[in-house]
Amino acid sequence: MALSSMSAWIPDPASRQPLTVHTFTQDILPPILFYYLTGLLVLIPRTYPIRLALLPITLYTTFKASTQIDLAKGYAEEPSLVYMNQGLLLAMITLGIRATIWTFQLEPYKRAKSNGLILDSFDLFFSLRGIGWSWSTGLKVTKDSRNTAHPPSFILSSLLSLLFHYHLFDFLLFSVQSFGDLSNPLGASIFDPALPAPLRYLRSSFICFLAGLAVYHAIQLLYYTATLIGLVLLRQSPDQWPPLFDAPWFTTSLNLFWSLRWHQLFRHNFIAFGGYPGYILFGRLGGVAGAFLVSGLLHYWGLWGMGRGTDFYGAAGFFLMMGVGTVLEFAFKSVTGRKVRGFWGWMWSMLWVLGWGNILVEAWLVRGLAASKFQPQHTRPSLMVAELVKHNLRAWGYNTTI
Repeated sequence: MALSSMSAWIPDPASRQPLTVHTFTQDILPPILFYYLTGLLVLIPRTYPIRLALLPITLYTTFKASTQIDLAKGYAEEPSLVYMNQGLLLAMITLGIRATIWTFQLEPYKRAKSNGLILDSFDLFFSLRGIGWSWSTGLKVTKDSRNTAHPPSFILSSLLSLLFHYHLFDFLLFSVQSFGDLSNPLGASIFDPALPAPLRYLRSSFICFLAGLAVYHAIQLLYYTATLIGLVLLRQSPDQWPPLFDAPWFTTSLNLFWSLRWHQLFRHNFIAFGGYPGYILFGRLGGVAGAFLVSGLLHYWGLWGMGRGTDFYGAAGFFLMMGVGTVLEFAFKSVTGRKVRGFWGWMWSMLWVLGWGNILVEAWLVRGLAASKFQPQHTRPSLMVAELVKHNLRAWGYNTTI
């Protein structure tokens, strides 16, 4: 399972090539085109043999794109931009998973409000949750507080939400970077060996809490950006862009957290690719384990994309322990006849996610993810405020290292 055991056929990250017009057309474009073609074919009856023949080619091209291209290579800030390669790996693995699921689909997918084969195939290309599609069974969508009946109001609300999440993400990232050497592009540990164990883990857990909020706001920022693109440029309906999260900090169980309150972008991928096979082999527990295993492997391989090694225990172990916690909740209900809920359910969920979150955040930050640069430093709101505070303190006669 470790990538080190596959080093004979996985190229060294140092050998990857920078993104150019040539490498884009040769390595990045092919998997995208084969992915789209498979999505088109899954809407057409009696195309199973063609999809089956395309699958090896699609998987090979996604593998090639994942291992041949370095999106950060050649840039002056390269050490702080390697997170883009993690994004590339996550995107290519997701393409491979979805193409595999589509390949083995026996009945054509149906869209509730079809706009024709071509437009439907483009919608399928981008639709991760499958809103309005026949394949997205059991999806729980949070009720929208925005005015979906009035697109201009919906667009304005989405824009304000984007700005809100943008600023909070930047301030949370600044907060994480303020701890020790976490602003070092080469990475640093969240565990301070100079502190006694209780304070060490209290500190690391607080960093995990901040990092988790930063991830939440980063995903929201990307989602509202996509929302505005869909509404303004593609003329999509507000109904196609319901809320992504449902106040995850209010969850009262792990099952509720992962099935509703956290985003469901990859729900179908994890269930169809890991949950269904696990359920067939080992029943309900196998289904839970299979879904979380696929989630863990996705993050494990994505971390490798940064070119600084990876960590199965940290990146995949976190998600496997989420599966263990969910199974424990099933066991609790089986023994007591009561669901995990209420204040103690909230306390249990927060401690389990935050406690195991230490190993995931450590795997990320020890490889420099906290030092990632998403925009020019002089344009960051957090640094502007920090400079303003520093200037005022100096004007008042105080020295500061902010």
